[in-house]
Amino acid sequence: MPKYLVIDTETTGLDPYRNQMIQLGAKSWDELGPNRVEFNCMIEVSTAFGLVEPAALKKNKTKLTHIYTDTQRNSESYAVRTFVDFINDNGPFDFLVGFNVQFDLGFIQRAFERSYVNFVGFLPYKIIDPFVLTQAMIAAGKLPAMRSTNLASLCEHYSIKTCNTKESHEAMADIEMTYKLMQAMLQDLRK
Repeated sequence: MPKYLVIDTETTGLDPYRNQMIQLGAKSWDELGPNRVEFNCMIEVSTAFGLVEPAALKKNKTKLTHIYTDTQRNSESYAVRTFVDFINDNGPFDFLVGFNVQFDLGFIQRAFERSYVNFVGFLPYKIIDPFVLTQAMIAAGKLPAMRSTNLASLCEHYSIKTCNTKESHEAMADIEMTYKLMQAMLQDLRK
């Protein structure tokens, strides 16, 4: 029975060398459903790591004052260490899943580098990315051409109920939607 690790990040911008994560989330699933094991870490932003893009904060529904003053946030190196512990305690995983997962992996890898933790070989090599899968399904005629292929649009297409504007762009909600979207897409492909 395959075991899935679904990940998502929220960031202060689009470039892992100029911006950083403000949230790192992960959840474990198998064919029976969620294993009720999740990792959710809010990360304190350090201006030493780069810029904070106002557009990214607006999209993440985060206020600049919350980033710098929220005592519930953790250092980036703490987030990396506890993420490593989460993977080691709950793995091994057969598949890594994420919506536009290469974006998330860029930020995770950069955080590992800044924390002096080896990233290579850490996560599963087999990746399922509904964002990439969308293009293949459209080309194969399994999905109609869509004006937008973002997570919210695809969730709407598949009538995934957890997708709403209040929950979008929060790591744990996006993880839930990504997993449900992956399941729906794989079911379509099996038909």
